[in-house]
Amino acid sequence: MKSRLMASVAAFSLLLSGCKPNSQSGPAPSEQPQDEDGVGTRHTPAEIVLPLRDSINLELVRISAGKFMMGSPDEDSEQRQEGPIHEVTISRMFYMGKYLVTQEQYAAIMGENPSRFTGARRPVEQISWNDARAFCEKASKISGRAVRLPSEAEWEYACRAGTNTQFGFGDDRRLLGKHAWYRMNSDGQTHPVGKKKPNHWGLYDMNGNVWEFCQDDWYFDYRGAPKDGAARVHPKDWECCVCRGGSWASTPDSLSSSSRMPRRKDVRDTDHSDCGFRVVVEVVFP
Repeated sequence: MKSRLMASVAAFSLLLSGCKPNSQSGPAPSEQPQDEDGVGTRHTPAEIVLPLRDSINLELVRISAGKFMMGSPDEDSEQRQEGPIHEVTISRMFYMGKYLVTQEQYAAIMGENPSRFTGARRPVEQISWNDARAFCEKASKISGRAVRLPSEAEWEYACRAGTNTQFGFGDDRRLLGKHAWYRMNSDGQTHPVGKKKPNHWGLYDMNGNVWEFCQDDWYFDYRGAPKDGAARVHPKDWECCVCRGGSWASTPDSLSSSSRMPRRKDVRDTDHSDCGFRVVVEVVFP
């Protein structure tokens, strides 16, 4: 009975997203861990600025290597697509966008702004995963650095920022309004990035405002998932990707550090206008 229930939940979730079903199914919060790859953080700046075009830049924060428990420990986590919980090792540091990619940044690279809720410092939305990948490719050519989407594991590691609680700031939902734009305070729209409190590692809007595209192809759960922080890519050209973090329209459950959902890679979701992204830049050691 339980297996049939889980299968029904999985099929319903993928039906809503337009995706085809798949047969496969810490440290102190205020401190980042020391890197385990033999290269200390003293050799890399804590933050970098990546020039784009027209005096518009990307600001990125260094995320050190370390280990964490990925997923939700809740009893119904498999039905909520967030289990089984498992240890992941992030073996190399990386830089992650301090903020969501904004409309002015996106327009500077792509030459258009498809967003519904317009504003230079609001996150870009009404874009597809393919659009986000194209932005990264163009930004890489302009900057000379390897710009990409985060893997799902990298995203959750950075969102948790050393915590194992429901949210990066703890378990108290009464504090959500200080950290996130969501259904209860967003007034039905996105908001300029960086207006809420950052997490312990200096990243803003990791919860709410817009869902965030990750590199990974969509799998219903974490059975067989990589344990080294790499993106999980289907051997065939898969139709759906993973989104994380919740949005301006989300309930508190969808804002948790483990929350995830599928989204078609080729669709600009004009019905919801709730999906954007932030970037990762790989560290270049001297």
